[in-house]
Amino acid sequence: TWGEVRKLNASDGAPDDWFGLSVEVRGDIAAVGAPVDIYSDTNKNQGSAYVFERNAGGSDNWGEVRKVIASDGTASNGFGYAVGTSGDTIVAGACNTSPGATNMGSVYVFERNAGGPGNWGEVKKLSASDGSKEARFGTSVSIDGDIIVVGAGWATVNGNIEQGTAYVFERNAGGTNNWGEVKKLVASDGGGVDYFGYQVAVRGSTVVAGAQSAGVGTNTQGAVYVFERDAGGPNNWGEVRKLVALDGHMGDSVGSAVAMGGDVVV
Repeated sequence: TWGEVRKLNASDGAPDDWFGLSVEVRGDIAAVGAPVDIYSDTNKNQGSAYVFERNAGGSDNWGEVRKVIASDGTASNGFGYAVGTSGDTIVAGACNTSPGATNMGSVYVFERNAGGPGNWGEVKKLSASDGSKEARFGTSVSIDGDIIVVGAGWATVNGNIEQGTAYVFERNAGGTNNWGEVKKLVASDGGGVDYFGYQVAVRGSTVVAGAQSAGVGTNTQGAVYVFERDAGGPNNWGEVRKLVALDGHMGDSVGSAVAMGGDVVV
């Protein structure tokens, strides 16, 4: 029997925060995004994310321990549209930020004890090396150990509007704790309006990226692409497989959500 053990709410929740639009739990840590959180009168809908820990406030209590926000957040950033957690690190996507162009998007990295015991302080802001207008980098995020993958589902690729991309970052690439970009992922057969990277997941040496409007034959039913480290060369993160539904139909949106564990992709 799978029984409900806890209902989580934001300690300062307000109408239309969208608390729970994104969630991830790994071990004893749960991260929850609220991308339309008003936050302040001057930063309308800036967005935030909440950190919960098992046993905080009591045995199996899943108590809120921290609310995290972007250090440079502004109105309508969408911070918390996507969240991920692994060990002592949490990442949050803010796909509507405009660091270099409108809605280019950003991702923020937080670590436990950064800035003080139990503080979950911001340690890095990630951007795409070739970020562009309306790419929405941070639409999706996933982290596993020393690897972060970020989707930019609306990015233009070789003139294909909204084909979408994903980026791989590694801890210590380019310097200690630098979280440097090491690879840009695109679908080998990608086309316009595929939304590749709308959802991503990473576990170990494997990355999967959903493209919910990708073509399969003549149908835009959606697909998922699998990449592996060292496929095609050392640290190349090469594409090894395109997954499609055996009974797929036009508009099914396969890849609108993805998850991975061990040798299984859903």
